[in-house]
Amino acid sequence: MSEEGIFHFTSFQFEQDPPDVMIPYIEDGELFNQPHLLFLEETYMNGCSFFSRVVDKFKVKDFDGELLKYEQNQLIKVDDFSDEVALFKDVIDQNNISGLPKRDLIISIEHFKYYEQTPKVMFIQSLYVLLFISEKTIFENGEFIFSMKNDNQSVIKTIHFPNIEIVNLTKFYFWITEDKLNFSSRLKMVRNLIIKRQSFDLSDDDFTLISECHT
Repeated sequence: MSEEGIFHFTSFQFEQDPPDVMIPYIEDGELFNQPHLLFLEETYMNGCSFFSRVVDKFKVKDFDGELLKYEQNQLIKVDDFSDEVALFKDVIDQNNISGLPKRDLIISIEHFKYYEQTPKVMFIQSLYVLLFISEKTIFENGEFIFSMKNDNQSVIKTIHFPNIEIVNLTKFYFWITEDKLNFSSRLKMVRNLIIKRQSFDLSDDDFTLISECHT
């Protein structure tokens, strides 16, 4: 039994006999991308040179109570992230996003906790967080332009994929989404703080400030 093989687009082709637990999911030595299965996603993400490949992998996933993840020759059940994904979708639907189909961006940010936290994995997670928090996103030729503004000021952040640049907003995302009743006001607070600081790169002190102000 072996995990040796290569990714071909979003599918995985085994080069030797696959682990027994994976056999029911495999057709002719190939594991196709499936809604309720995570298999070597870290390896896949680490090898992505184009963000479109990341989107292709995750756009089919159902982050509900049926999702399984392969780990050390067994399948483990992943938490149900349905509520988070519904909230994520609500915000993405309201944001101004061009160059990427909104329907393909729906994901669970929290599910990234199941992966080895390599710089590339953390970078990809942070991009999805930016898509959530930013009011406007333009994506073209691997370049993200995130922006937001109020009556007096605006702020812009440019990131080129796959050049790793991790923006410190993940803890802000979890703070926003932990309060399902007040997430809109929390999101507005974070956006206003980003505009005030003239930077998407908020600090730990910023997090302490904003979280204590809302308690």
